[in-house]
Amino acid sequence: MSRNRQALSILWLSILLAVAYGLLARAGLWRAQLAETNFQANLIRLQTFFFESPPHSVLVGSSMTGRLLPSYFEGTSLARMANLGLDGSGTLFALELVRTNPVPIVIIEENTFLRPPNSNETLLAATLAGFNFRLSKYVPLLRAKSRPSSILYTWLKLRSKEGTVGATTQPVPAAESDANSLPSTSQDAGDEAVHNQLRDGIKQLLEHRCRVVLLRLPSGRDRAITNDRAAALSETLAREFNLLRVDLGQECASRGELLTYTDGIHLSARSARQASRLLAQVLANRSSSFAQGTTRAR
Repeated sequence: MSRNRQALSILWLSILLAVAYGLLARAGLWRAQLAETNFQANLIRLQTFFFESPPHSVLVGSSMTGRLLPSYFEGTSLARMANLGLDGSGTLFALELVRTNPVPIVIIEENTFLRPPNSNETLLAATLAGFNFRLSKYVPLLRAKSRPSSILYTWLKLRSKEGTVGATTQPVPAAESDANSLPSTSQDAGDEAVHNQLRDGIKQLLEHRCRVVLLRLPSGRDRAITNDRAAALSETLAREFNLLRVDLGQECASRGELLTYTDGIHLSARSARQASRLLAQVLANRSSSFAQGTTRAR
C-alpha cells in the first residue's frame, strides 16, 4: 500500500511539475529563441510563425536572417516580429510559406535568392506535414521552444560575451569556413525561373496588401554589387514592383557602425542586435516609401 501511495505521489508531483513548466513556457518566461542544432532552431521559428499570435512583421531568408532574433525588435515599429530565416535553406523556401500565410510587413533577404533547393528543405517540408508538428499546435509543451536544453542554450548564448560585447572576429577566407553554413550557389540554378518564382510570390503578397521590403544583409564576404547576380535580381524586382530595397551593410557603414561576424558570414550576437535595431529605424524613417509597393508587373 505504501508503495502504491509513493507511486501516486510521484505521479501527481510529475503532473504538477509538467503543468507548472507548461504554464511558464506558455507565458514566455521560459522560451527558447535559439537551439543547439539547426533543425531545432528551424522548428522554433516555424512553430512560432504558424502557432503563436499572428505576427505584425516577418523576416524571410536563410541562416543569415536567422541571426536577427525577434526579441531584438521589441519596442520598435517592427515588434511582434517572426523570423523565418531558416538554417541551411535559401529565401525561396521560406517565401513559399509566407505567400500562403501573409503578414502585414514582409522583409525578404536577397542574399540567398539563387540558392537551389536542397535536402534540408525536403526535410523541413516533410516535418511541416508530419503528425508531430501538427500536434504541437495544440500541445505547446511539445514545441521546440519549450525544450529545456534549448532554453538553457538560449540563456547561455544571450548572456555570453558574444551577446554583450561582441567578438572582433575578422571574416575568414571561404576555404576555411564551415562549408555547411550556407547552401552553395549553383550557376545553373536557373535565374529566370527564380525571378518568376519571386515575382509570383511578391505579387501575391502585394495583392494581400502586404508591405514588402527587399533586404541585403551585411556579410564579411560580400562581392562588388555590380558582380552580384542576386543583388541585380533584387534591383530588378524593386523597380518592377516599386519596392523599398535596404542594404543594411551600407546603412551601418554610413553611420560608422562596426559589424563583426562569427564565421565571416553570420553576424555576431552584438552586431545582429545592432543591425536589427537599425533596420527598424530605417524602415520607420522610410515608412511612406515602403507603403507604396504596387503590382505594376503584368
